[in-house]
Amino acid sequence: MKRVGLALVGLGNVGRRVLTHLIEREHILRDKYGLAFRVHCVVDSSGVAISDDGFDLTRLVEHKNAALKLRELPEFVEGLTLAGALHRVDCGILLEASPVDLTTGEPGLSNCRTALERGLHLALANKAPLALAHEELDRLAADAGVGILYSAAFCGGLPVLNIVRRDMVCGNVLAFRGIFNGTTNFILREMLNGRDYADALRETQERGIAEADPSLDVEGWDTAAKLVIAANSITDTMITLEDVSVTGI
Repeated sequence: MKRVGLALVGLGNVGRRVLTHLIEREHILRDKYGLAFRVHCVVDSSGVAISDDGFDLTRLVEHKNAALKLRELPEFVEGLTLAGALHRVDCGILLEASPVDLTTGEPGLSNCRTALERGLHLALANKAPLALAHEELDRLAADAGVGILYSAAFCGGLPVLNIVRRDMVCGNVLAFRGIFNGTTNFILREMLNGRDYADALRETQERGIAEADPSLDVEGWDTAAKLVIAANSITDTMITLEDVSVTGI
């Protein structure tokens, strides 16, 4: 049995779903793959909590589903940083799912640097670090001898990037195109049918498709970030958001 320690940054919808998967599929991971995951470090907007033995994931999910902060847990450590936490507990992988900031990349970019400098593998659901500093992160990972995976940051559960990077490794990709943003696609389709923009946007928010602040979607930045990630993964280039012309609805 291989035991793997995890650090998880971000306990929103994505982070909580990861924990739920670990709970529901614990026996499959153990019996089929010989893996036992333990979450030793968790981070939300209130700070950092750590557990030497690993958190009770069911209790942790229930705590966050009740809209409570980590600082209300007994494992919370006042003033502890992610870097400090990774010195105190044994983690091999950082799962980064903090909020996206395409201007500074923070806090995700610093979290990624911290993890790679500590020799942790990195799994990203946050587009910002890749859109702003993909080349740097690849270099840090190579220096540390660890890997970076980020399919969760591009088309969610669809293995688009994995297929291109692995199954089509000997292929010659000439171009790619797609619908990169579901919110924008829905709004434009509704507008083509004569619906008012504001009304269509309101429905995406009510459905939970768009955030309360939909600017990343409707101003084109979410699509631009995904385009950068795709270009850097599919082609032999390294671009950033500064190389993309962006126009919103």
